[in-house]
Amino acid sequence: MYRLKLYNVDDASNKHTILDLAEGISEVSSATLERQINSIDSSNVDLFHSFIDKTGFNIKSFKTMLEIFNTKKNKFEFRGRVITPDHSMESSGEFKHHLTFEGAKAFLKDSLQKQSFEFDKAPIDLLKLVINHHNSEVGTETYKRFTVGTVDVPKPVIPVDEAYREEEKYFYRYDDKDTLSTIEEDLVNKYGGTIVIELTESENIIHWYKDYAKEKTTKIALGENLQNIQYKIDPTDIITRLKPFGVSSETANGQEIKLTIADVNNGSPYIDIPELISIYGVQTGVVEFSDMYTPATLKAAANKWIKEQNKKVANVSISLDALDLELIGLRPDSLEIFNVHTVEVAPLNINEKMKIIGESIDLIQPHNKSVTIGDKPWTMEDVQKQIARERTREVERKLVESTKALNSKIGAVSNDLQNVTEGFNQSTSTLQSNIQSQQQLITGVTPGVTLSDINGFQPIKNSTLNVGLGVFKVDPQIMDATVQVKDGFYVSNSQSPVQFDAYSVMHHQRYLRVIFSSFMDSSATGVIEVFSYDGVATTYYNSITIDAVGKENQKVNELLIDLGKPTKQILNFYFRIKSNSAVNANVREIYVGTTDY
Repeated sequence: MYRLKLYNVDDASNKHTILDLAEGISEVSSATLERQINSIDSSNVDLFHSFIDKTGFNIKSFKTMLEIFNTKKNKFEFRGRVITPDHSMESSGEFKHHLTFEGAKAFLKDSLQKQSFEFDKAPIDLLKLVINHHNSEVGTETYKRFTVGTVDVPKPVIPVDEAYREEEKYFYRYDDKDTLSTIEEDLVNKYGGTIVIELTESENIIHWYKDYAKEKTTKIALGENLQNIQYKIDPTDIITRLKPFGVSSETANGQEIKLTIADVNNGSPYIDIPELISIYGVQTGVVEFSDMYTPATLKAAANKWIKEQNKKVANVSISLDALDLELIGLRPDSLEIFNVHTVEVAPLNINEKMKIIGESIDLIQPHNKSVTIGDKPWTMEDVQKQIARERTREVERKLVESTKALNSKIGAVSNDLQNVTEGFNQSTSTLQSNIQSQQQLITGVTPGVTLSDINGFQPIKNSTLNVGLGVFKVDPQIMDATVQVKDGFYVSNSQSPVQFDAYSVMHHQRYLRVIFSSFMDSSATGVIEVFSYDGVATTYYNSITIDAVGKENQKVNELLIDLGKPTKQILNFYFRIKSNSAVNANVREIYVGTTDY
C-alpha cells in the first residue's frame, strides 16, 4: 500500500525504493507517519545497514528526501527532508540508522518575508503575496516552492459602528519573520481557517480552507474497529473566581494601577462562580478588559465573559487505536486526518460526530492506526453529567481482561505445537504424496477435474485439493460456553464477541484465507471476527458481516488477512461471533488455509 523512496536533492533522478511490500522490498525495520492539524508532518524510519552497504547511499542532513506514495489511493502522502539522522552501533556489532524527516510545510521556514503592510485586501491575495515572495527567496531550490490552491476564507466585513477598528483591515509583514510564522500568526490567527498541504509529483500546493472537514459514514465503535481508547477531561484552564481588570492608569509617582470592580461589587474585586467552585474548588484567575473605562462597564463585561465560560468549562480529548478496515475492503472510509466520524463507546457515554485532528500510521502494518479526536469544549451540563458517571477507566480494564483467559488457554497448545514442528516438517513430503494419491482416487485419471459443493466452494479445483498444510485446528477446541452447535453451525445470540474456534498457523505464506457460510435466524445482522493476539496487542484482524436471513439463504464469505513477509513463526488465530441484536447468528467454517495469492 505504501511505497517509500529515498533520494538526495542533488541527485533527485536516482530514487531508491526502501519499502514496497507489494514488490517484496523492505529495507526498513520500522516506518511511521505522524500528522497533526496545524502542524508539520513527520516520518520516522529505521533503515537497515545492508541498504547502505549495497547502495553506498550517503545520508545528508536537510538534503536527503523521503517520499511516501499511497499505491491504493494513487497519491503522495508525504514529502520531506531528514533533520536528525542517528547512526549507532549496538554491543552486538549491528549498525542502525534512525532517520527523522519533517514534511514539505517546513520548507516555508527557509525564507524570511519582506517588510510591508497591505490595506483591505482579500485573504487569497495576501496568501499569494506571501507565497510569491517565498518562492523568490528559495531561488534555485525549486522543490521548496509552493503553488496557491483553493482559498475559501472570506474577506471579513467590519461594521462601521462603535466596534469598528480600522487597523483590522491592515496586514503587516516583517523582515525578521519566516514565511511559515507569517502565515500561521498573521493570516490564520487573524482570519481563521486551516492550512492544508497537497503534494503531487512535481508540486507543493498550499490550500487555505475556512472549515476543512470530510464527513464519513464509517463509525469508530467498541466491538467493531476500536482497540483501545484514552478519554481525557482537562479543566486546567478553568477559572472559578474571576478578578477582572480594566483600563490602566498611572499614579503621581508613576506607579501603574488597573481599574477593578470593587466600587460596584460591595468592595470586592472578585466575582465567584458558585457552580464551578462546587466542582473544582476555588481557582482564581485574571482576565483583562483593557477597553473598559468604568467599574460598571467592567463588571458587565466580566459577567458576559462568565456566561461564555460556562460553555467551555473543560476540554475533552480522545486518543484511540483503531483498525482501519477500509484497507481490506470491510468499510467504505479510511480513518484519516480531517475526517469526521461517529464515535460510539457506550460505557463512556460517547455517541457523537467528532473530527480526527491527528494520526499515527504504521507504514508496514497500516491497518493499525492511532488517531486523536479533536479537543471538544464541555459545557457546565456536560461536566455535571460526567460527575454522575465517573466510569472513564472501566473500558480499558475490560478490553485488556477480555483476552487474558483466551490467551492462557491457547498457550499450552502453542507450546505443544512448537515441539512437534520438526516432526511436521519431516512428514510434509510424505503427506503431499498421499494427498496426490487421494486426488487421483477422487478425480480419476482425467486431469483438470473441479468439484463444487452447493455453496460454490471448490474443495477440489483442477485436480488439486485446497488444503492448507500450514494450518492446525487447536485441539481440544476452544469454544465459549454460550456457543451451541446445531446442524454443523456454531450458533450464538451474544451481543458481545464470543469465541467458537482457534487455529495455529505456520507463517510460511503471505495470506491467511478463511471461508465461512453464515446466516441469521431472523432479520438482523451479526459479525464474524478473525484476529491474532501476541500477548500484548492484536497483531492481525479482519471481520465480515452476517446479513443473510434463514438457512436456505446462507451466504458464503471469503476473508483474507495479509500476514506480510513470511517469518516461519507460529501465529495463533481466534474466531469469534456476535449478534447485533438478540437473534441467533449461525456460522460454519468451509476452509481455513494459507496462500501466496
